[in-house]
Amino acid sequence: MAITSEPSRGRTALLLAAGCLFGALQTAWAIPPPPSSNQSSLFRLKPLKGEKQEDCGATLVEMETEKYVGTHPASCHVSYSTNCSVTYSPIECPKECPFFSPNYAFSCLFSCTDKANCSAYNPTRPYADKNLKVCMPCEIAGCKSCSSPSHCNACHDHFILQDNGTACVFDQDASGVWDKIAMVVKIVVVGIVLLGIVWGLCGPGNPNHEVNNFAICRARRHRHLVKTLLWELNNKRVACEFPSLAFNVHSKNFAGLGLALFYNNILFCTFIAMCYWWTTDGAFNASGVEKALGNFDADPIELYQNGFMASKGAPAVVVSRLYVCSGQAKIKDSISDFSKSNFESLCVLWVVFFVALFFFTKFQKAAAAKFNQKNSTMSDFSIRITGLPKDEVDESKVRKWIEEKLRETFPEKLQRPPRVEDMGKHQGDIIQARENDYIEVFGVSLCYDYFEHWGEVDSAISCMTMRLEVEAAEEANAKIEERQSAAHLIPVHKTSASRRNMTAQHIGGHDAVKSARSEACALMRKFFDGPPEQRMKTNGEAFVVFMYSDDVTHIWKELSSFKPDQASHPLNNLQYPGSIEKIQFHFVWSEPPSVNWQFLGKSVEGKTVLKAVSWIFFLLMVLIVVPIFCYYKFILKPYAHLGAAATGSKTAVMGMILGLLNTIVNIQTYATSYNVGFHRRERMDIMVLICTVCFTLLNIGFSFLIVFAQAYGKVLDAVPWHVFSNIDGLELLGVENEIGQNIFMMMYPGFFFVGSSMTIVMAGMWPWIFNTFLAKVVYVWAALPRPLLKALRPIVPWAPDDIDIYPVWRAERALEPMEIQIGDSANLIIVPTVCSVLLFVMSKFTHTLFKYMFIWGIFYYFFLRYLHFRFCKKCYYTTNQVDNIVNYLYGMPLGMLASACIQWGFRSNMIRFPHGLEHWDRLKIAICALAGLSSWALWAAIYHKVVQPWADTSQMGAEEEFKLTVAECKENTFYSWFNCNPVFVLKCAFYWHDEHGKCKHALRNGHPLASGEDEDQVRFFAIGKEYLFLHPERQYLAFPLHRHDGLPGDMLEFETYYELILDKVFSKLALSGTEKPKTTLSDNGSEERALLMIGPETPLSEAKMPLTSTA
Repeated sequence: MAITSEPSRGRTALLLAAGCLFGALQTAWAIPPPPSSNQSSLFRLKPLKGEKQEDCGATLVEMETEKYVGTHPASCHVSYSTNCSVTYSPIECPKECPFFSPNYAFSCLFSCTDKANCSAYNPTRPYADKNLKVCMPCEIAGCKSCSSPSHCNACHDHFILQDNGTACVFDQDASGVWDKIAMVVKIVVVGIVLLGIVWGLCGPGNPNHEVNNFAICRARRHRHLVKTLLWELNNKRVACEFPSLAFNVHSKNFAGLGLALFYNNILFCTFIAMCYWWTTDGAFNASGVEKALGNFDADPIELYQNGFMASKGAPAVVVSRLYVCSGQAKIKDSISDFSKSNFESLCVLWVVFFVALFFFTKFQKAAAAKFNQKNSTMSDFSIRITGLPKDEVDESKVRKWIEEKLRETFPEKLQRPPRVEDMGKHQGDIIQARENDYIEVFGVSLCYDYFEHWGEVDSAISCMTMRLEVEAAEEANAKIEERQSAAHLIPVHKTSASRRNMTAQHIGGHDAVKSARSEACALMRKFFDGPPEQRMKTNGEAFVVFMYSDDVTHIWKELSSFKPDQASHPLNNLQYPGSIEKIQFHFVWSEPPSVNWQFLGKSVEGKTVLKAVSWIFFLLMVLIVVPIFCYYKFILKPYAHLGAAATGSKTAVMGMILGLLNTIVNIQTYATSYNVGFHRRERMDIMVLICTVCFTLLNIGFSFLIVFAQAYGKVLDAVPWHVFSNIDGLELLGVENEIGQNIFMMMYPGFFFVGSSMTIVMAGMWPWIFNTFLAKVVYVWAALPRPLLKALRPIVPWAPDDIDIYPVWRAERALEPMEIQIGDSANLIIVPTVCSVLLFVMSKFTHTLFKYMFIWGIFYYFFLRYLHFRFCKKCYYTTNQVDNIVNYLYGMPLGMLASACIQWGFRSNMIRFPHGLEHWDRLKIAICALAGLSSWALWAAIYHKVVQPWADTSQMGAEEEFKLTVAECKENTFYSWFNCNPVFVLKCAFYWHDEHGKCKHALRNGHPLASGEDEDQVRFFAIGKEYLFLHPERQYLAFPLHRHDGLPGDMLEFETYYELILDKVFSKLALSGTEKPKTTLSDNGSEERALLMIGPETPLSEAKMPLTSTA
């Protein structure tokens, strides 16, 4: 602090007197004279009461012996520490090494060195300033010895001296390889762009550009429909709408039970962050260590200069901001007090965390049961049975057999819930009683083994969906025309909302539609009437669907009352005719969309899972660990030794490479987990969750190791094992403080806020715009020569082998947004685990980091609500299995906390080794690691044995508040056990119906169809295609509109504003040229503005469109 004043006649005498008094004190305390006559003296404060005289001033202590040196000359190349009180001025260095070289981590530590070795003790200060006698920074990065601030004599290793000593160039930059790589990339990109523009303007174009452009526009509309919409079959105004961001996911079945439990986990993680913050902040402030750690921020040159020179405006009184007037022992006392209080605080925090986690997991289990009680789901109406013959593919036969056997077992009639009909707010509900009846099996959904025919089935389903859209459009338009011709009472603008423009030409023409239907019928005849070796088989399992959920409850109560070895019970002796196995009953807790139907015939063995995990680990090591290690070894480490950061083309290129490799590993993690063949989505999600947690922690952990290596590498040559369990000198504590600062800067704001916010750009805006652009380049503009288009085609998502036609269903899948990510749950484990690393170091950034972790928890909750409700594709997490695994993984941050407790017990000497073992530092580290693993194991055991997350699943959802039939439940969910089964859907459409759509009642035999709102129309459930479940004339109600002006989307979707801008831009372009094209009526209930948003082309009439195959 410097206090300056303008001299005046009245204060001259006071200033002269103060100068004389200071001169006397200077003589009494044996302070050497200032280096020059024009430098002011320093006003010295008196010692505090109870302190020794030598404790004030620059007390000098030799680091190795901790011997008090005082004002005697220091030795050369020996580390000394001061009490950080005021200045270096009382200290003298020998003539053979007259320069002070301040320590890198702690400016109150120094050594005396000669001119040539300034950078040996501190590589950031290679210039020996003869006036100040201090080693100073050099303007030339990488310089080892400077003759002046702007001239270098020699460079550090890996740096080359150039330009007559005015620059030290990194050896890899000197070769120019990285600059050449960056230049080649730029030239290639610019060249392709220019070629694309020229070829697009002058080239022949795509012959099917109108049809392909229509497909892309339909895909953009489809992108809105796959999001988390609320669908209602009976709503006469609108069939779907976006939920409010405040929508209660805890009481209503929005995207399944898993989403509700996930939001509870965010709140719990936020609570734990608050506990961490308060605990670490209390320990930090109570010990007084804040003042001690504040000295690590001192600027050594300021420390030196303030001892000799006053600020401008002298005469003045100058007092250093580092004035402590207490010896080094007081700093150590503060650190020792902190060690003890931190140990005690962390132990208390561990207990709080453990107890809170225990009660939270019990709350989660109760919340899952309550959620199932409030919501009727398809799993409430189903029981999975095994032991059927694999060649039994007659659903109606299995249905009648199982119903007959159950009625024999339960001959009594069961009470049926009343029928409730909602008549609106004003009229209330109409309740009609139902008669008691026997157990009623509604239908059976066989688990077909079609993995070998997966491609054929998937292609047939996609073609059927497109055909249904065309048929619905034709039927809706025909009914509108019929109404208009019958009575001219309906204005044209009223009927335009119901018209559709999807025609057969958009999917290849009427001939292609008929051909696709014939091929699907032939495929089904082969599967069910063909030769035995070609016939479809099952895996011996089936989902038995009951009309009432009470039937399922009654059966489970009967089964739970008998032990498995009681063979006398009839249900334990059921055997289907022709089967060698007995029928076994299994509880169903997954919903139909969560079943991976294509994998039901594929057995999942432990070897398969182990092989997949090994492959992911191999990719992680080869594509992530090895490149990062090489990046650190050959680029980051040379710079880190100098206390500098690597810059230039090499970091930009390596950043792109590492980003690409991370993306590849993430995609491979999901694809590998998917291809394992799990029968339920939840099992695949669990594998993805565990792999994501391990992959992210390993990635971040390697970055943290680099931070540790860089920090300790500047002051130590070997691994400082003793530092982990001991407080060994202020120098290494300064290094810990630097490590804490670096980790804090990594986490805030980047990991906490920037990474999440960039998700909207990198996982939403950029893929959507880029994929749309690629599809336009290849399939609309044909903006490159055909060989280049064929090379570019694999980059286009879901692109067919043909570059002439882009089918609608492929375009729709290409532009779908990302699903609600299971990685969101992984962050709840990763963030507290990573932040817990700062518990192992003494840093003033520890409690600040946990404060921002608490703020992150609040931000994350609301950010994900926006992400899930307006950004992501809807998917279903219908069980609490993923949540159970997350609760097990909470043992990871809990174990980190336990390890930190033991570490600070060693550091504070509150946990002591027997005599003779005090210096077994690696043993102490092993004990800390063992404590962490033991803590995790203790939590896992208590959670598994006491909370019992997997127990009592058969009772979940058994006591619902509102009793519905399975048909009434389907009105809410849209999906069922029939319309989610791909093979059964195709069987209903092309085996139980002929090529002309006529039903074969003999084959169907009264079994329910896979249907939607109309029970006689076959429908396949897919996210984004729910509107096909409506009657054709009502399907226009299914499209969410922005402000009801005909534009798609919601105000909180970024796509809405992008389309608004493009709509205005291309409308202007159209009007500035020729006459604005006439617009046709669209599926969204207004003008087909979407067709003008990417290009000015308008859809051709059916007569102008060429007949093309669907490829």
